[in-house]
Amino acid sequence: MDHMDERARERTGNAEQPAAREEPTLGYVAPMGTEVRARDGERLGQVAAAWPSHVFVEATPGADAGYWVPVEAFAGTEGTALVLSVTRDEADRRGWTERPLLGPE
Repeated sequence: MDHMDERARERTGNAEQPAAREEPTLGYVAPMGTEVRARDGERLGQVAAAWPSHVFVEATPGADAGYWVPVEAFAGTEGTALVLSVTRDEADRRGWTERPLLGPE
């Protein structure tokens, strides 16, 4: 038993283990160049820029075309790639190919 666990028990007054720390989520900025895939595995592109609310996924390196993905649309990772919670078709239907009106500048 380490001293941190012992102190936590003293504060709570019981022998329960303190709550585990939460794992980090995709609320952080992914490194530029990180591959992004749709839920069905289709490659959308790579991270070209990131803001607190959106990530711009460049479809072709150097091109202005791509997807403005809301950060809450990322479902997880697969290897080194970020994976969305939607398919490419769903991303197209949601209008993510258009820059958000109140989004990043």
